Amino acid sequence: MPRKNQKNTSSSKATVKDYIDDMKAAPEFLWNKGNWAQCHGDNKSTSDGIYTTKTMMSSSDPPQYLVCVCKDGVPILEFSMGTGSQPTNEEVWKRLKEEKKKAKK
Repeated sequence: MPRKNQKNTSSSKATVKDYIDDMKAAPEFLWNKGNWAQCHGDNKSTSDGIYTTKTMMSSSDPPQYLVCVCKDGVPILEFSMGTGSQPTNEEVWKRLKEEKKKAKK
């Protein structure tokens, strides 16, 4: 039995591919330094909240722009958008579409 506020994942048949494909064009990715921030507008409801995307600007110098897709809070796809200027929402969204094939099942 799921704990309070924990999703029961057995009812959703969504895959990480479905989740990423169903994202609105360029969701809002937030870049908090040293802290993961949940993306807004990623259509997590299409997967009953099982899948989420988080982003973070590392505290290293120069900072890296990190992206993580989680299934039930467990990372299944992680990558860096590199260093330099902050990536646009569109750039991250396009990269997610490219990287989705590498996600752990």
